[in-house]
Amino acid sequence: HLLRDEAAKTEQKKGRSSTVPDLKPVTEEGGDVKIKITPQIIHDIFEHYPSVKKAYTENVPHNLKEEEFWKRYFQSKFFHRNRSNADRMKNQQKDDIFDKCFAEDEDELVHGPKKRRLDRLNRLIDLSMTAEDHLESGNEPDITMQPGTGKSLTLLRKFNRHAERVLKSSLSEKPMKPKESPSDYTQKKGYKDEIIIEDLDADEIEPRILLNINDSRRYFESQTGTSMNDIGQNEKFPTSALTNMKALFADWHPDLRKPIRRSVSSQVTQMLNKAIKDRNNLNARQRNSEMKIPPALEQQVMNIHSASKEFLRHFWSTVNSAAPERIEKNKRMVEQIRKTLERIDEVAETAGEDGKVVRLMFKHMEAALKNALVVRQAPINGKRKRAQ
Repeated sequence: HLLRDEAAKTEQKKGRSSTVPDLKPVTEEGGDVKIKITPQIIHDIFEHYPSVKKAYTENVPHNLKEEEFWKRYFQSKFFHRNRSNADRMKNQQKDDIFDKCFAEDEDELVHGPKKRRLDRLNRLIDLSMTAEDHLESGNEPDITMQPGTGKSLTLLRKFNRHAERVLKSSLSEKPMKPKESPSDYTQKKGYKDEIIIEDLDADEIEPRILLNINDSRRYFESQTGTSMNDIGQNEKFPTSALTNMKALFADWHPDLRKPIRRSVSSQVTQMLNKAIKDRNNLNARQRNSEMKIPPALEQQVMNIHSASKEFLRHFWSTVNSAAPERIEKNKRMVEQIRKTLERIDEVAETAGEDGKVVRLMFKHMEAALKNALVVRQAPINGKRKRAQ
C-alpha cells in the first residue's frame, strides 16, 4: 500500500489553486506602504485576469519597465475595485492601460461570457436538445441571470468565471483539430459508449475452429471407452468358455439313482458363499488401506480438485476465443493452472508417507491440467490443437 500511495503522489499533477489572488499592502514604520510580489503571484494574476496579461505583453519592456508597470497596477482603479475603500477608488487617477483592462473586464461581467460553439457542447448534458420534450412546463433560461438586473450579478459572474477557469485547468480538455468534424469529435468523447446498452445488442458469434477427424471410428471408440479389440475379445469369451465346459463334462454321466445328500450340498453352498464374501471383504480392506488419508489432508485434496475443475472449465471456454477480454481471461487461467500444479506437488511432498496416495488421487486431474498447458503452448498453423 505504501508503494502504491507513493506512486500515486508522484504521478498526480498539482492543479491550479482555487483562491483568488488578493494582495494586501503592508505599512512599515516610516509610513511607507509596500506590497510583496513574487513570480507565483504574477502567474496567478495573469491566470485570473487575462486582460492584465495582455496589457503586460503589450507594454513591458517596450513602453514601461516591469517595476513601473506593477506600481501603476497597484495604484489603478482595476486593483482597488473589489476592496471596501470605495472612496479611494473614486479618487484614483486615470490610467489608460488599466482603465482599458477595467472596461473590458466589466463588459464581460455585465454582458456575460461569449457563447460557446454548439458543435463542441456535450450533447448528453445539453438542455436545448430536450426543449421539444417540455412543451407543457417549458424549458427557458433563468431570467434572474439577465445582465443588468442586480448589483450582485456582477459578483456572481466573477466567482463563476473563476470557478470555470479552475475546472478547465484541471480537465485540460483537448481541442478539436481543424480537420476534425463534429461527428468525429462526438465519437472521441465516448457518446457511443454512453447510449449503447450491451444487453440489447445481438450476441456475437465467436469464431470457432473446425475439427477435422481423419479416423472417425477411432474417435467414437475413444468417446464410448470401448475399442474393437475389446469387442472381439468379449465375443470370443463365450465360445472359449463353452468349449472348456464341454471338455470338463465330456466323461461325466449322470446317475439319478445315486442321490446327493442334502447336508453335502448345503455344506458346499456355504463354502462357496463364504469364499465369495471373504474375497469381497479382502478387496474392500485393500482399497480402504490404500486410499486412507488424514481428514485434513483429504479436505485439501478436495479443495484443490474443486478449484482445478473451475480453472479448466474457464480455460476451455476461452481457449479459442478472439475477444480481447477472453484472451486475457485465458492467460489468467493458464497462470492459475500452473500454480495449481505447484500446489499439488507441495501437498504431495508435505504428505510424507501418504504422498503416493495423494499422487494417485491427483493422477487424472494432474493429467488434465498438463494437457491444458500443452494446448496453450503448442500453436499449430495459427490454431491450437488439443493434446491427445
